[in-house]
Amino acid sequence: LSENIKDVIWELDADTFKFTYVSPSVFNLRGYTAEEVMEMPFSCSLEIEMFKIVKEKISRRLTEYKENYIIPDEFFRNEVQQTTKDGRLIWTEVITNYFVDEETGKLMIRGVTRDIEGRKKGEERLKKAYEEYKTLFENASETIILIQDGIIKKFNKAALKLTGYNEEEISDHTFLEYVLPEFRETVINYHKRRLNDEILEDRYNVKIKIKNNNTKWLSVSGVKIIWQNKPATLNFLLDISELKDIQEKLIKQNEE
Repeated sequence: LSENIKDVIWELDADTFKFTYVSPSVFNLRGYTAEEVMEMPFSCSLEIEMFKIVKEKISRRLTEYKENYIIPDEFFRNEVQQTTKDGRLIWTEVITNYFVDEETGKLMIRGVTRDIEGRKKGEERLKKAYEEYKTLFENASETIILIQDGIIKKFNKAALKLTGYNEEEISDHTFLEYVLPEFRETVINYHKRRLNDEILEDRYNVKIKIKNNNTKWLSVSGVKIIWQNKPATLNFLLDISELKDIQEKLIKQNEE
């Protein structure tokens, strides 16, 4: 199995830090033959700073094993950068456990090393995309609020500016508590229909309560999204209070 498996299986003498076995699959991972890896110092397998960290962890775990703080079938998982023959650094996942060789009585480390370079690159792309999204979300001039299960889960800085509330006064509150009673049925209806993927008109108007018992008129639009594996709505709020005031004044003038 070890001769044909894609992952690299190895054993390391815990006292000498010398490999006593390395599977041939190491060639596909690092470009070295198993014989070359077994001949070179353990430190050559890792990036310099990573070697210092790994060596410290191994030393600590060896002490814990000798003092019976670690049981023989306990496994440890770490992500480490390893060197390749052509000078590159690649990310790998290493799973290890500690045991005593029955024949020699020596304390040994057995490990399985897996290539996770693709996964790490994917994580970096996701992280970059999230950071870009976060910057756009937080600095958008339009108020954006994410609602899930009727609860306000996320909002940008513009939401605080619009309402006058601080983060604690909005975060994890039900969105209906800010909506005037006569508009709640409309808001609930739009929210449910959006979650059901119905095609809705672009915007609707609603009146909300803001800080110090004041109110504002908003024009609301939104889209259904999946956030943390559950459906939610991303809502875009536009303050139209001034426009409403102008409309009311014009209506009064016409009535006069």
